[in-house]
Amino acid sequence: MLIGISFNFDYAADVSPWKMTSIPWRTFDETNYVGINASTDGSKINNRVGCVMVVFEDGNEKKHGKWRLNNETKVFIAEMVAIREAVNYFKRRQIPKANIISDTRSALVSIESLEENRKFILDIKNSLQDSNSNALLWWTEAHAGNKGNERADYFAKKATGKQEILFYFCKTKQQRKTEMRKNIRQNWHILSNHSSKGKQVKKLFDKVYERRVL
Repeated sequence: MLIGISFNFDYAADVSPWKMTSIPWRTFDETNYVGINASTDGSKINNRVGCVMVVFEDGNEKKHGKWRLNNETKVFIAEMVAIREAVNYFKRRQIPKANIISDTRSALVSIESLEENRKFILDIKNSLQDSNSNALLWWTEAHAGNKGNERADYFAKKATGKQEILFYFCKTKQQRKTEMRKNIRQNWHILSNHSSKGKQVKKLFDKVYERRVL
């Protein structure tokens, strides 16, 4: 199993507030299929994560790219990777006008936000603002019959079956906190039930408060 590019999704960039920009998004409908479109999606199946970009031209499927991510990656991040790859695809080819369609509203809201400072997302915003890019962001409801979204969903599931891991993301801060809380609860349970001192402490404190520790 090969590992490609490594990222820290939580890494925050130091950007002055007046330099922050907002990238708007719209709601997609079938009439927007004219021109070149890329439907994106991320998926997690059997603890394996993948994402995809499917390119359409005037409603006809032309090509797709699918990528596997490490198992610890959240689906939200996989969705962001798919959008990033679509933006870069259009930018490299200097396509004058294109649409990027996602069914993940939270990803689009993050790109739109003026308070977002994670470098991975800021890089997407900068690419969208580049003079060689004129891609527009659209949201579509998942599993609502949109053919681009349905194809993206299909290939995203296929991407989880790839052996090569092209994108590796370290665990997010929230994931690490969740694991630490779980370990604290497990250790508390063991000590409070199998240790004489632990049993005495449990009489005073019947449960552990992780927030005081983390």
